Amino acid sequence: MSGVAIRPICFLLFAAAALPCSADRAAAERLLAEGDAAIKRQDIPGALKAFGAAVEADPKYAKAWGGRGYAKARMQQLTGALEDYAVALELDPADLQTHIRRHSVLSALDRWAEAALEAEFLLKAQPGNPDFLALHGLDLIHIGQVDTGLA
Repeated sequence: MSGVAIRPICFLLFAAAALPCSADRAAAERLLAEGDAAIKRQDIPGALKAFGAAVEADPKYAKAWGGRGYAKARMQQLTGALEDYAVALELDPADLQTHIRRHSVLSALDRWAEAALEAEFLLKAQPGNPDFLALHGLDLIHIGQVDTGLA
């Protein structure tokens, strides 16, 4: 009798194991807050760990990807930061903070033409923003468009 009762339980366990994991937004938000707190303490490795856990908890949470990208950038893992920013922007294309941070990394990598495109996006989102105008001008100067960059 006990062998018969075990079979349905085993079947349910195997069936449950085959189901995809659902995202846990609440856990991701908690881990994001832990990452933000670690950044404030200047614990960048701790922030990277927390943001990475947030990404694992909810891979569709753009802020988690952006946070992890920021921690990677702070650790000079610039290519990894750009990869995370790309995912964040795919999930939330209008997130200005991620665009600003992506611009910063592109500039650090001397990828000025791409940085100029980011600055153009920022200017479309906030026309006349003096910080974005300055970024765009600097980008243009670096790609040889000095007169336009200084205008």
